[in-house]
Amino acid sequence: MGWELWPAWLLVATIGASIGSFLNVVVYRVPRQISLVYPPSHCPNCKTRLGPTENIPIFGWLLLRGRCRHCRTPVPIRYPAVETLTMSLFLLCFAVWGLSWQAVSGALLLSWLVPLALIDLETFLLPEELTRSALAVGFGLRLLLPLLEGRSGWSEIAASAIAGIGGAVLGILSLEIVGWIGLVLLGKDAMGGGDGKLLAAVGMWLGWQAVLVVLFVSCLTGTVGGIATLAIQRQQKWGKPIPFGPYLVLGSVAALFVGPQLVQWYARLAGF
Repeated sequence: MGWELWPAWLLVATIGASIGSFLNVVVYRVPRQISLVYPPSHCPNCKTRLGPTENIPIFGWLLLRGRCRHCRTPVPIRYPAVETLTMSLFLLCFAVWGLSWQAVSGALLLSWLVPLALIDLETFLLPEELTRSALAVGFGLRLLLPLLEGRSGWSEIAASAIAGIGGAVLGILSLEIVGWIGLVLLGKDAMGGGDGKLLAAVGMWLGWQAVLVVLFVSCLTGTVGGIATLAIQRQQKWGKPIPFGPYLVLGSVAALFVGPQLVQWYARLAGF
């Protein structure tokens, strides 16, 4: 896919950065139970409504040099970082799948995964408003994508729906089992209630094989990340809760982009 398609690249980048700007709103407002629609974007400190130039993704923060124009309160760098991350992920979807419904589906899934990871990092919670809506939209796409891709037979739609439901069931059951094992061994819950719902949503979007990839990648990176955190912050004790949602999101991103390749690699390695 060459750069002669630069208008399409520019369009995808603009959409991705704009969605990233909205995801910043989601990350700030959902945990605080604030409407996503009202009040309009404003400075959290002085409550002044942001102007059109201040709302430009990425460049608005740069133009303001990271401070509110009115009260000069610093604006966290997280805002342009999330916009840049979302833009990059949307561009990656376009690079992998082109202008296709698969790319749209992948970008939509990422639009849930990014705020879920950030909210869990901040609050140790995965809001049900997001996990449930991701599950519902994923099921809707399971029914709709075969039609959009020209596979309009009832058997195609049913197979797609069954694959999604199977992935969702495996996702929630697998983490329920992990949580039960943790409860037996540690005497306390090892998994939050939102982790299973997040993995169920990912299973609905990507299928049961992706759930296995997510579990492998998230457990591996979660173990490494937990040990690294304890090594850096030596005053912390074992048993202090660590948000697992970001690792599930990392595993989900891996499953989205390279999941089939990882499954095939393991199948060859195991001689299947």
